[in-house]
Amino acid sequence: MEFHWGLLLATLLCLIHSNCAERCLRDVPEVNPKRYMKVNYDFKKMPIILDVSRRITHQITSYIFKIFLEEELGYNDVLIVENNDRFNQSKQTRSRLEAGVGEKDRPPETVLNNEVWLSPEGDPEALFEEHRVKQCGPVGPPGRFGWFIPKTLLNNR
Repeated sequence: MEFHWGLLLATLLCLIHSNCAERCLRDVPEVNPKRYMKVNYDFKKMPIILDVSRRITHQITSYIFKIFLEEELGYNDVLIVENNDRFNQSKQTRSRLEAGVGEKDRPPETVLNNEVWLSPEGDPEALFEEHRVKQCGPVGPPGRFGWFIPKTLLNNR
């Protein structure tokens, strides 16, 4: 039991230190990313909102990805929004990633989720298509872990 408290304390100290520290990636040249998202044929400057649950693994990967977006890619406005998905409510997660359609074009509530848990039953591709969400690739061993973003953020060429 003492190991768990020690691990928790070490994690908290790392998070506190990372919030106070300067750049992690010091030897990387600056880049100028696109900072606009196309919604309803209009370009609006919007923050990148990372959807995160209460799971510690989800929080760690999201904070690491936030550092990558800010320090490596140069995005200034990256936010992390915590939602209590109760570990199994992927439908709510998908609806937060879903953007409006047609006359109701609106930006998605969240822009990116690094850890979406899907049911082993059914066809995940049909769910993604229904909610206009794009699976951008796995982040771990085979399974249903991956990056998921709204399709409205994709540049259709």
